Amino acid sequence: WLPDFFGAPDTPYTRLVGRLWLVGMARRAFEPGCKFDYMPILEGPQGRGKSTALEILAHPWFGNTDFVMGDKDSMAVMQGKWLYEVAELDSFNKADTTRVKSFVTRQMDEFRPAYGRRILKIPRRVVLVGTTNQFEYFKDSTGNRRFWPIKCLEQINLDGLRAMRDQLLAEAVVRYRDRELTYPTREEQEQYITPEQDAREIADAWEEGIHRYLEDVGIDGQIDRVSGYDVLTKGLKIDPGKITKEMTTRVGIAMRKLHWNKRERRGEHPRYVYERPEKSAQDTMPPQADDRSVPF
Repeated sequence: WLPDFFGAPDTPYTRLVGRLWLVGMARRAFEPGCKFDYMPILEGPQGRGKSTALEILAHPWFGNTDFVMGDKDSMAVMQGKWLYEVAELDSFNKADTTRVKSFVTRQMDEFRPAYGRRILKIPRRVVLVGTTNQFEYFKDSTGNRRFWPIKCLEQINLDGLRAMRDQLLAEAVVRYRDRELTYPTREEQEQYITPEQDAREIADAWEEGIHRYLEDVGIDGQIDRVSGYDVLTKGLKIDPGKITKEMTTRVGIAMRKLHWNKRERRGEHPRYVYERPEKSAQDTMPPQADDRSVPF
């Protein structure tokens, strides 16, 4: 249904997250407070009809007013909704990753309403959906698995969605009653979803600089083991007196993306070092001759 109505590419990924999304919505309707840790994000230029399509999908239980994460007024407005749009991801971009992850995965909404004397604890019925006109918006890799990016490459077919909405939701209810999963398996996550999430991560300029430093073969040969301090001072040419904890964390994230392994050396200094990943057998195999006479 995402390729048919939202202009998304017709791939195993969009078919997978589209099914999980609707079955998750059905489960939240019948089981308030159930576990559904995911937030689809519709990507596309303004004017594609993203907000209107979401309203059609969940009418009349749809909301998209200004949302401030953790604000009691926003929490109150969210009650009674089935699908809530976080437009342009503004409130989430201003929050740290830990708070975002915690909010998306929450099963109970706790807040004190205006003029109320007691804190309410309400099982969550709503499914959150983000919209954005950007294509890189993840600040780091922490918690990215909670988000399902969906490209809206073409104008959304609003009339077609409106005509088929009840049918789509009816099929989702049938799948829910058949106890279909509302989350991806580990294999589905690794094969289909993680590559899409990684592609939306904002590139860190340090990563390229660190990569060039590690791959440079100097007079001492190739670097196979290095400390975070050496990466900062020798690779990035940062004054030791200006190094902060945030810089060290940023180096650690970059090294993980470059697949270097962090190892602890008890009783030695530096205690923690990064080691070059071992090449697989496939990487070390000599190139094969291109025998075009062999039939496929």
